Amino acid sequence: MVDDSNIASQTPGAISVIVPVYNAAPWLDECISSLTGQTHEKLQIIFVNDGSTDQSGAILEKWSADPRITILRCENNGVSAARNLGFKMARGEFVIFADADDILAENALASLYKIAHETGADITVGGFTTFLDGEGKPSSPTLVFPDDRVLGRADLRDYVITYLNQPNKHPLFVYSWGRLFRSSMLHKAGVVFDEGLSAFEDVSYNFDTLVFANSLAYVASPVVHHLLHPLNTSATSSFGKNPAVLFGFLKALASVQHYLENTDTDTLQIEQRCGNARIAYTVIQLIRLCGSLKTSNFFTIYKFVHGLIRRSAISDGLKHYSSRPGESAMIPRLIRYQLTLPLLLVCYDKARKRYG
Repeated sequence: MVDDSNIASQTPGAISVIVPVYNAAPWLDECISSLTGQTHEKLQIIFVNDGSTDQSGAILEKWSADPRITILRCENNGVSAARNLGFKMARGEFVIFADADDILAENALASLYKIAHETGADITVGGFTTFLDGEGKPSSPTLVFPDDRVLGRADLRDYVITYLNQPNKHPLFVYSWGRLFRSSMLHKAGVVFDEGLSAFEDVSYNFDTLVFANSLAYVASPVVHHLLHPLNTSATSSFGKNPAVLFGFLKALASVQHYLENTDTDTLQIEQRCGNARIAYTVIQLIRLCGSLKTSNFFTIYKFVHGLIRRSAISDGLKHYSSRPGESAMIPRLIRYQLTLPLLLVCYDKARKRYG
């Protein structure tokens, strides 16, 4: 449903920055400093304190005298709910999401706004670098494309098809931070983050949004320095307690399929591409999951995987999947024959070799 009152109350030229905050005290000051130091003048900076139990609340209060800053407080309902709450308060012509440990380049918002204004793009995406927590060295810039460009609807559709061939190799729609969304488009579309997802919510949101976007502009220069935590990069984290968290992509892919159904893509091709991506992601996530395999969580993981490989979405996806050079042919075969224990053992072995 279109909320015309929100569209009417937008401030031309303004950017609303929405930052969910949950126990981010070690990094929050630097994030806020990078936002308040932006060269773009018209800013609304919305922090949503998502039930933090550390000093995040005190740090936010320290910065609250800045008239551009709004602080919202809520119970810990997760990043999607926090972003949705922040969006309800957004009054900018554009909206951008940031994580509480992100550092934005000084001219990040000015650069993105300039391109969005010049091209008329509904979504404007910037390059980024990553830091591993505890290490001061940034990575080389992550470039989706080697240069600035504008993608129309046909270009976007072609990129999505390529993405589905190897979803882990094409990062344009993997994250929602570091990109400007035209607010009027979001309000007309009625798009919100799926609060039922605790992983892959960005993928789902991006494709739900893409249905309504006429064009996307890409800026190759890094605009965000994004912090990676060891927990997020390791396969040995606590996924064993709730394996389903890793498989939110199954729901996110439904958003991808919905997007393609709103293009001129052939129905059979949609089934083939989405089926291929479903299995490609399943293989990747099974290996990550089995990296956390222990005696204490073995039966939890076994039960989850036993049910997962018997879902119709998985068996249907296998009809359209073929492994590429360097990818496992054994894991899809074990899924096809629903051999749970051998599957866990093979994935565990691969996780040990890949992640140590």
